[in-house]
Amino acid sequence: MPMTEPLPVEGSTAWYPWATEIHANVNNIEKQAEFWTYAVGDDITAITVGTNKGEFYMPFAFTMSSYRLTVRTGGTVQATIVDINKNGVTTMTTNKLSIDVSEKTSTTAATAAVLTTATWALDDIVTIDFDQVGTGAAGVQITFYGTRI
Repeated sequence: MPMTEPLPVEGSTAWYPWATEIHANVNNIEKQAEFWTYAVGDDITAITVGTNKGEFYMPFAFTMSSYRLTVRTGGTVQATIVDINKNGVTTMTTNKLSIDVSEKTSTTAATAAVLTTATWALDDIVTIDFDQVGTGAAGVQITFYGTRI
């Protein structure tokens, strides 16, 4: 069939059943896990305790499976604890994201974060709070893991 002719539609005399099969397969593709990283501040300046240290709008509906917190410079004296809020409400009511003293990632934290809110809608407001900060901690990045809805 030459490229200039339109693709026949179902019910026409020249309908191609394979076109329906391809369409059905495209609609049944499994949702792929994905992630993105959000930097809060710069890589050098020490962070300080406070609310709304970072803010962005969800670019799509998403089911969150986990978060990962990293710092370029690990803090001393006490752990760094970060809260992630959805429209002003925490998404981790029990254990929040934390990095132990002199560590650089939450994956090695003695206490793992517990996600209590997983579903996010398009344009939900995400805010980042620093609840506790290790002395000298800097270069905060948060990685969000999950699947689009």
